[in-house]
Amino acid sequence: MKMFLKYWKKRNFKKMYRYCQKTWRANHTQGELAKLFNKLVLEDFEIVGELKVTLVTTDVELSIKVNGEFRNIQGRVLCERQPYKPSEDGVWGVNPISVIKHYM
Repeated sequence: MKMFLKYWKKRNFKKMYRYCQKTWRANHTQGELAKLFNKLVLEDFEIVGELKVTLVTTDVELSIKVNGEFRNIQGRVLCERQPYKPSEDGVWGVNPISVIKHYM
């Protein structure tokens, strides 16, 4: 989550895309990610806490400032070996919709 937010703040959607979960990347392009986040300028963020939902799913509590407004939101990260294959032996990635839904 930290790297996803870091690159959102830098407006580097190419690198931000790398930190998305595998299932989301399998169904969406880097351009689609940029389109979703382009009008939202992340000015500041803090990871406040984490809630382990399952062995492969964690909800991350965030305090973020977007377009001049502070909000406390929750984003989700998932661990996947392959798209649609959650696994403790996989790679953690952010579900971008879990973050962007607070601004839709």
